[in-house]
Amino acid sequence: MIGNYAFDPNRPGFPCPYVSPVSGLSSYAKVRYSPGCAGVRCPDKNMIAHARKTARATDATVIVAGIDVSVETEGLDRNDLLLPGYQTELIFAISSSNVPPSMNRI
Repeated sequence: MIGNYAFDPNRPGFPCPYVSPVSGLSSYAKVRYSPGCAGVRCPDKNMIAHARKTARATDATVIVAGIDVSVETEGLDRNDLLLPGYQTELIFAISSSNVPPSMNRI
């Protein structure tokens, strides 16, 4: 868990430090990062082609998608459970780029 609900058992009262997926994976392997969306709302698909090109030049892909409190929170409900904007199109584009294996985290 991230945020106010995650706590470090060695330092009671202090939240656990956050490590981005890119930083975390970089400590284990060479990472080529290419964002496929400009933020969680993913308002257009301008970045998808470059992300797919980057994915084709790798041995494996990791897609991190989902929502944050700018999209849904207490008092800000959504009408559906779909991913915002063009995130689903991004996932399909990367997954179909013929680069196994693909790990999707939503």
